[in-house]
Amino acid sequence: MATISSPKNLPTNSELLELIKKQDDVINELSKQLEQALTKNTAESESSGDEISEALSVNQKLLIEMKNKLKESVEIMEQLQEKNVSLSLEIKQLRDTQLGFSPASESLFEMHNLLENERVEIKRIQEELFAVKRSEQKKDGIIVELEGELERTRKLTNSLNDEMKKRIEDLLKEVGEKSSERNAAMMEKKEAEEKLEAFEENYKLKTTLLEEHCKKLSSEIGILTKKKIFLNERI
Repeated sequence: MATISSPKNLPTNSELLELIKKQDDVINELSKQLEQALTKNTAESESSGDEISEALSVNQKLLIEMKNKLKESVEIMEQLQEKNVSLSLEIKQLRDTQLGFSPASESLFEMHNLLENERVEIKRIQEELFAVKRSEQKKDGIIVELEGELERTRKLTNSLNDEMKKRIEDLLKEVGEKSSERNAAMMEKKEAEEKLEAFEENYKLKTTLLEEHCKKLSSEIGILTKKKIFLNERI
């Protein structure tokens, strides 16, 4: 199928959009100015004569400007209509002269264009699906990596928990042993203190007895000494 070349006189999409935009701008500007004029006329209806005269002059200028704007809008609309007519004629001429389309072949051409558009749309959708699939695969890879990291973290946590549990048990056992040793030492200390106290009591008692015995011996020695002196005197 032959390729359709674009006629040089056909307006581009940007030109058509520009014309429509200009027309909309003119209509919006006219609507805005008309609204301002109505508002101003209402306010100026209560003004003095000079102000009314000045307002009429301003309104007259505004009406002239609005007339020019309307004329410009009409010209833009005529240009747009001419370009649309030219576009229709150029397309019809192009189909008739270059391709020799009949109504049947024209329908085939439209079907071909529809099929081409569908093919382009299908290709675009396939590319989007491939992009989504790649994104999902990337996400799946990230999820697998995160799951592996989670499993490693879980194992490390369990190992640390077991180690900490064993360490706590060892510390509790050590504390128990130290406590037993401390209790035993305290018992030994208590027994030693009791023995020392008993020894001190016994020592005090023996010391008292010895002191009393010494006093008794001293008394007997004194008596014997007196007897000896008495005997010596008799001899």
